[in-house]
Amino acid sequence: MAFLDIKPVNEGHALVISKAHYEGIFDIPSELLGDVHKVTKTIAAAVKQAVNADGVSIVQQNGKAANQEVFHIHVHIIPKFLGQKMNPFNKNDLQFVDHKQLDITAAKIKNHL
Repeated sequence: MAFLDIKPVNEGHALVISKAHYEGIFDIPSELLGDVHKVTKTIAAAVKQAVNADGVSIVQQNGKAANQEVFHIHVHIIPKFLGQKMNPFNKNDLQFVDHKQLDITAAKIKNHL
């Protein structure tokens, strides 16, 4: 399953999750992890095109020490632009995005699937 992050690093910041609950990479069966990453690849390509990004960062954190905040396996797809550095993101430093704007972004991404 994929959806947009409500507190994105950049427009198009998406999450891919498994429907079944697994806390992280150490718990999820390898076959299902492969499926999650296949979806991640598809969504990442669509996000990159939709927001005209120069690249994407794929982030998947495991455990509190790795800054995992939601203990259900999820992969961040973060569109990136030339000159933009990948800083560790803290959700407390990011702003909520209006659902109408998320719907507009989602429609742009769907056009590239």
